[in-house]
Amino acid sequence: MHAPLLTDEELAEIGALAAGLPEPVRLSERLQRGEQASPFRGPGLDFEDLRPYQPGDDPRRIDWRVTARLRRPFVRV
Repeated sequence: MHAPLLTDEELAEIGALAAGLPEPVRLSERLQRGEQASPFRGPGLDFEDLRPYQPGDDPRRIDWRVTARLRRPFVRV
C-alpha cells in the first residue's frame, strides 16, 4: 500500500483555501454575458461609412466590391 500524497492537515488547508475562491463559471456563460475578450484585435466589425482612399490609409480597409463597382478605391471607416 502506498503512503498518501497529502496529510489530513494539508488536505484541510487546501480545502480552506479553496473555500475562498469564487465559483467557477462556464466559458459559454461568460461569452453570453460579454465577459470574454475577443482574441482578435482591430477596428471591429461595425461598418459606419465609406470614403475615397487617401494615401496613408490602411490597405486592409479597402472595400474591394465598392472599388470595383466605382472604379476607384474606397475604404471603410
